[in-house]
Amino acid sequence: RLLKNFTGFGLYDREIIDRDLARFDVQVVFNPGYLEGMGASVRSVLPFLADVDVALFHLGDKPFVSADFIRRLLILGEASPDKIILPVYRGEKGHPVLVPLSLCRDEMKRVAGDKGLRDVIEKHSADVICIESEESTVLDIDTEESITFLRKKGYKVEKDQG
Repeated sequence: RLLKNFTGFGLYDREIIDRDLARFDVQVVFNPGYLEGMGASVRSVLPFLADVDVALFHLGDKPFVSADFIRRLLILGEASPDKIILPVYRGEKGHPVLVPLSLCRDEMKRVAGDKGLRDVIEKHSADVICIESEESTVLDIDTEESITFLRKKGYKVEKDQG
């Protein structure tokens, strides 16, 4: 079973996030340990994925990944349901990552810090299929410098006015 329309994130600007996502059919999980890093985010969603076979993990600071690329990732995941599907752009690993939970759910319960799923993926390297991806899978928006860089590359980045 593939759960669709699910999102999880920290408490930062919770009211804004609630308001912005209210019009979508999504299940929202807030991560009270968001200051602990990506590992806490992964752990916080696992209880909500108990009946899910495959999960797509995507970082909120990589907003330019195209719907076409995500479709390619999901199609490959359907063809290889027991494999981790990992985007790679010019040798750099990116996001989103498609993960069969039956393969690594137990390890995911123990992820910590800001490594996210890196150690889990490394442990299951024999079960990873790398898919050549688009540049957007490795581009972050998390500093003023990254915003300037992305604008110079032609991406539209708007600053929060609020």
